[in-house]
Amino acid sequence: MKNTETRFRFIYILFFLLIASVIFLTFSTEEVKGASWNVTASPGSGNFSTIFSAINGTNASDTIYINNGTYTESVIYINKSINLVGNYTKNTWGVIIFGSNNTFVLNLSANMINLTNISIMNASSSVIYCNGSNVKLENCYIAEGYYQGIQVWNNNNTIINNTCISKCMQGGHADFSTYYSALNTKNVTNFTLNNSIIWDINDNIHTLLNKESCAVRFLSSSNISMKNTTVYNCSAYIYGKGFDVWTCYDVNISNCYFNNTDGQRLYGVYNSFLSNNSFYDCSYEGVYLGGVYNCTFFNNIFSNTSNAFWSGTATNNFTFANNTAICDGVIGQLSDDAYFVLITNNYIESTADNGLEVFATATHNVTVQNNTFYECADTGIYISTNVNHTHGLIVRNNTFWKNGNGTHLDVTQEYYVLFYNNYFNNTYKNIIDGSMVRQHWNITPVEVGNIIDGYWCGGNYWNNYYGNDTDGDGLGNELTPYTCYGEITYGGDYAPLTYVYQPYFFLNITVLNEDEINGTNSPINLSERYSGVNKIIVYYGNKTDTATFENLGGTGVNI
Repeated sequence: MKNTETRFRFIYILFFLLIASVIFLTFSTEEVKGASWNVTASPGSGNFSTIFSAINGTNASDTIYINNGTYTESVIYINKSINLVGNYTKNTWGVIIFGSNNTFVLNLSANMINLTNISIMNASSSVIYCNGSNVKLENCYIAEGYYQGIQVWNNNNTIINNTCISKCMQGGHADFSTYYSALNTKNVTNFTLNNSIIWDINDNIHTLLNKESCAVRFLSSSNISMKNTTVYNCSAYIYGKGFDVWTCYDVNISNCYFNNTDGQRLYGVYNSFLSNNSFYDCSYEGVYLGGVYNCTFFNNIFSNTSNAFWSGTATNNFTFANNTAICDGVIGQLSDDAYFVLITNNYIESTADNGLEVFATATHNVTVQNNTFYECADTGIYISTNVNHTHGLIVRNNTFWKNGNGTHLDVTQEYYVLFYNNYFNNTYKNIIDGSMVRQHWNITPVEVGNIIDGYWCGGNYWNNYYGNDTDGDGLGNELTPYTCYGEITYGGDYAPLTYVYQPYFFLNITVLNEDEINGTNSPINLSERYSGVNKIIVYYGNKTDTATFENLGGTGVNI
């Protein structure tokens, strides 16, 4: 009995110590919240009458609530963790921090600074300069930065959410060795721009002097996320970019809307993913690619832009998939060292030029498949190269429909090009072949299905191929190799696809009943009802095969 009591006492003590430990850990790790303060523009009605004095008169982790009003301030240096909270109702910022046209309005040098519901404007350089980490801007309005709106350098974990940046770079700048933008980041890690608007970014001096500017620039940074953001009315002669990303890693731009920019650019970027974005009225390229690696464009819309993408220098492991591109220039161009490129499942329409162009001094392992090239004014795909390579370009499972021409080849060296299982039906010519070497227009036939729902895959479907399929496999056996009436210079399609037609069942039909109605070689009305029919004999195919329907009981059938 005594041992039992001792055992229970021991268990009770252990339970008590466990509960005490949990309580101690809970209270010891709870975030310490600072005091709350109040700023009012009218002296005497709050703790402080200026934001500058509130920053200097409070402690780290404090929260400063700012009452409605316009606060004209000099440069405010925030060198402590603090929360600034204004008032926002119905698209109106009640709190306005108006700089005195100094270099900055806010200089954020500390970590863990939060700005919420504040309008900040009027700086001779950048409205906000930030080099502290774990900084968050929520529901703010940033405007009238003579050079830039927000400058974020050398920090980690910055979040800009539900924020508007407008009317920056109105005067341009004199130092053209420095590249400015409405939002400018450099050497940052884990940066997020979400649910924001950047608009009316017009660099007047750059427009006059043919220099560059942009709405958003990411430089030498990693883990960049730009989502659900609208960029429009950004121009500076021909270089007003919506976004400009240089030497960055792991960039994700998704669900954004770019309108009335001069284009976008990715340069020296590794691991980038652009998805579900819309690019409208971009006067030059949709996105320029310069030295990108592991880059994917997925499910984007390009409309009324000069092109969707333009690859100027080395492009490795680039995927362009499930996009819709309706442009007034070339939809996509690959040039100079393109390796492992996949163009797949896109709708491509060019109102004034070619769909896809391959101009390359070294283009390797490029696959174009499952795309629709529709009403491209000139040519669906234009290929021009003068290099020797055995792993060149594969074009398969595409539809070329109502383009000026289907494909134009201008290949001067032994460059491997394979076309198979494509559908060609175009306005002028399906093929223009100016090549000096042989290309490949079919594979060895294999029973895997084809683009016109046949069973065998071999070559391509040509709307102007009139040879016969003598063995019923859906591959033409006559007039091969098919050369598009001499347009294919060397070789041709040895297995052109043809439709397989089912035999007619009404070549000769005899209907037997008590009156013995004899059929003819003419079709009969399939909706006509014959009464008292007991037997039907159908002759079909080569007129020796028959199908007999008997014992109908004289009840009648619909033939």
